[in-house]
Amino acid sequence: MCQNWNKISKEIRKVQLRVSPSQYVHWHYNLRKSSDCFNHLNIEKNDTLFLLENENDYSSPMITLTLWNKSDTLTFDSDNCYYNTPNGGKNVIESNEIGFTKYMMKLVSEWNVEEIKKEDKLNGASLPQYWVIATRIIINGKKYKIDLIRFKDFFNIQRDGMDFSN
Repeated sequence: MCQNWNKISKEIRKVQLRVSPSQYVHWHYNLRKSSDCFNHLNIEKNDTLFLLENENDYSSPMITLTLWNKSDTLTFDSDNCYYNTPNGGKNVIESNEIGFTKYMMKLVSEWNVEEIKKEDKLNGASLPQYWVIATRIIINGKKYKIDLIRFKDFFNIQRDGMDFSN
């Protein structure tokens, strides 16, 4: 794959900063950079990648990145995003646990923005308030397109229960 993932990750950060001026955008950029996440994913010449990144209430220093395409799903965690180290944290680990519901991942995979906004209003009112940034990267040869949406972390106990993706 001939993609310049460092350049793409920087472009993701620019788009994210327009939507969310929070420090999390920089921390997630550092997590993507230090985990080298794009090079761990099996990416085709024509592919679509999805990323989910959390923004919590600053009470926890843990940040999570889940990325996937049609053939692979990966999650990376940084245990302390507050440190000013090159990777944005002391440890970056690849995790086997995904902290987003299957339903949320399904809506993002379908890039169903209308339904995501509906869920944001109906089921995104939990306290403390957590935000999620979803990114879609459409790869067509050497060209790519980046789309992004930011929404409140939504959860419906009757629908989602404790059925997080694994």
